[in-house]
Amino acid sequence: TWKEYVGKEFTMDPLLLLGTEMEQGQLAARRLPLRFPPIVEKMLLPTRKRPPHDGPQRDVERVWSVDMGDGTDDHECSVASVIHASSANQILALVGSRVVSVDSRSGEFLWSVDLADDNDSVAGCKKVKKELLSVAQSKDRGDGLGKFLVGDDRGAVHLLSWPGKNVEDDAGHRRSAPRVINSRMFPYNAPVARRRRTSSSSWVEKVAWSPDGTCFAAAAGKRLRVNGNILEMRGTIHDLAFLHAHHLVAAVYGGLVLVDIVGGEIIPCKAFNVGASAALACSISPGGNAMAVGLFDRRVRVFQRRLHKDEEDEGEAGRWEAEHDWAGFDGGVAGVAWSPDGRYLAALGGGVLLAAGQGLGGGGGPIL
Repeated sequence: TWKEYVGKEFTMDPLLLLGTEMEQGQLAARRLPLRFPPIVEKMLLPTRKRPPHDGPQRDVERVWSVDMGDGTDDHECSVASVIHASSANQILALVGSRVVSVDSRSGEFLWSVDLADDNDSVAGCKKVKKELLSVAQSKDRGDGLGKFLVGDDRGAVHLLSWPGKNVEDDAGHRRSAPRVINSRMFPYNAPVARRRRTSSSSWVEKVAWSPDGTCFAAAAGKRLRVNGNILEMRGTIHDLAFLHAHHLVAAVYGGLVLVDIVGGEIIPCKAFNVGASAALACSISPGGNAMAVGLFDRRVRVFQRRLHKDEEDEGEAGRWEAEHDWAGFDGGVAGVAWSPDGRYLAALGGGVLLAAGQGLGGGGGPIL
């Protein structure tokens, strides 16, 4: 008997289907023709070696390093997330239950705030501090560094800001630590100790701010909280990105999901077709007219927003069309990001780091 698989599309190598002939005790196989999705142009990463340089080869130079240890006996403490504060030369790092700020140019320590509290003990387990997993910065609306949103492994999101006016030193840095002005919980069951790793449904691993800084989104497992609404996705949410003030894109195990922020509903959208692969990361360009999606099948798909005269900017997210794919990574692409001016795209998949110009055509080569 032959076992056949009928799928909508394949993006991998030709599939071999196996069958057995019981009487002869033999194993047979046949190759099926492939039906590729209506793909845009695929651009492979260059594999040729760089030409030899005249003179000695220069190694990558470490500019600075800073020890994030908190002085305790917990040697498993690690940096969970790092972002660059857009309105100042600061890097924010999440270390255990602390938010740490350092100068991005010198590595000088600026401030630290610990979000641990007396309620961190878990029933039936030894006392374990909460661990911060995600951080995002709101748009600066004239209050210095804006506000910070932090998600932890207990199903909570914390809003941090500074009271009063902005007071900076001569270098333009704020030395005082922000304080928590609000904390919100997801409606989940009782949390589970992180080291047991028996459940991750309450781990808020992704947070994001809307472009105008008036709304935030947070994801834990398959659940998304945005504008006071809780939505259940069909797969684990790996990343979040706001298209603009009214629409949000979630990268899930089944692809991309478009969410109406005002109505709190999932919008059917065929424009964001990524094939039969899981979406691991997504990023919107600063101008809002391009989106990059990192996929599990070792490629990056780039979408472009096409605006027409009869469409408004605040319409149904505009018309998005797939422009091209970057293929050739040696692992799933779990990180994508745009440069501040939107001219370059960076992507990390396995051990390959891509930095490509946005204006490159089909024959263009990326900058590695």
